[in-house]
Amino acid sequence: MDPLVTTTRLTLREWSDDDAPAALAVYGATQVARWLTPAVERIPDLEAMRSVPLAIALLVVNIGFLAFAAYVLGEVASNAAERNKNQTDLIARMVNDIRDCKQGPKT
Repeated sequence: MDPLVTTTRLTLREWSDDDAPAALAVYGATQVARWLTPAVERIPDLEAMRSVPLAIALLVVNIGFLAFAAYVLGEVASNAAERNKNQTDLIARMVNDIRDCKQGPKT
């Protein structure tokens, strides 16, 4: 099975039935499920964990989280870009003001 995406810290690949026990350890835990409900209820057993609709639902929840994280990061980057633009504009105005002071008043 070829990975869909690979980075230095992450490999995304298709779901396999062999993933069910490890996934059940996470999604079957009450401490995790309380943060996922009502979108996804606690997974009761391996059979439920192996079900295709459930795997799709978990994928949707995870993609939703990633989309939200990307949105937040995009907003942060956008705000930073706007601040940088404002700072660049301010510096340009200051340079022009200093240049005008050195050249004397405009007639």
